Amino acid sequence: MTAHLLAPPERRWECPSCDLQDVTHETRPHARMHSCAGLGGLTVPMVPAGVRAEHRLVEREDYVGREQVQLHEGRPVMNVTTIRDEGQDCTVYAPSVDARLSVS
Repeated sequence: MTAHLLAPPERRWECPSCDLQDVTHETRPHARMHSCAGLGGLTVPMVPAGVRAEHRLVEREDYVGREQVQLHEGRPVMNVTTIRDEGQDCTVYAPSVDARLSVS
């Protein structure tokens, strides 16, 4: 009896907002993310090749003080929703805060 090594599955991906295509060979469940040229460099998920989808940007509507937020064309972005025929996903861009300690 001989053991045969199975090749990892090939998964093809494409971005609905730009022309990027990619292939992964990962056995575990995963989602391919990339910095999208079509969305000004925001990190967004790719979808399996052949799936009709679109990315929708949702702007932040609350006050942005000294927080560091993701921007698209100068406007703060709260999330990107990936809408597909069989459902939707949401990529959230959590802001970070710049804190300084002053010693008296």
